[in-house]
Amino acid sequence: MPVTTCSTLAAAVLALALGAAPSGAQDPRTRRAFEPAVAVTATATGFGTRFTGPDGDASYKNSVGLGLWGQLPLTRRTGLLAVATLSPLTAQRAEVAGGVALYDDVISASADVGLGARLKPAVPVFFFVGGGLHAATHSAAIGVGERALEPQGAFAIGYDAVTRGRWGMRVAFVGHVVKPDDPGLPDVTPKSTAFDWTFHIGGRFSLSPPGSPASSPASSPATAPARGAP
Repeated sequence: MPVTTCSTLAAAVLALALGAAPSGAQDPRTRRAFEPAVAVTATATGFGTRFTGPDGDASYKNSVGLGLWGQLPLTRRTGLLAVATLSPLTAQRAEVAGGVALYDDVISASADVGLGARLKPAVPVFFFVGGGLHAATHSAAIGVGERALEPQGAFAIGYDAVTRGRWGMRVAFVGHVVKPDDPGLPDVTPKSTAFDWTFHIGGRFSLSPPGSPASSPASSPATAPARGAP
């Protein structure tokens, strides 16, 4: 066989091989679990017992409110998450022998920063561990008008679902282990820790361009057709 013929056949085989390679393999973009995004959620928050005293066990009344989320990617599976919650309809609450008594109205707010992770970048379920602060306009201790500032650890499990384009839905359960703020009263004994919880549901907006592989964590990555496919 002439040399020119062999060279022509080799070039044709190489061209076919390159044409059959998936175009997705040439895409430099990498799917990340937490593309830049923000979310606004409606919340329901429950508060744990903070003190024991002559007026009974003291805590805060459960409240609805608003949540605000932000996230940035760190690695393919992890991200930096921040969440803030405002509960404006709570109050001092005491469990007494005759039932439950409510006292001064309270505005409660919390903020946390921590690490978010998914088992795989495309998995919609995510986990979060972090910490922050809880603040209230009044201490939970009855008769104390001073503001409360309490450190807390946070953990969460959530679900991100894509609905349309950059918009999606976020559902999450966030738990807090709180160190109650000691008012320094001789007849009030603070608990070592209190457990608060918040349920979030709302909308999430991706700041990544439409079509970005990681802007849709709940969607499966599409398989690009071969370049030579019909």
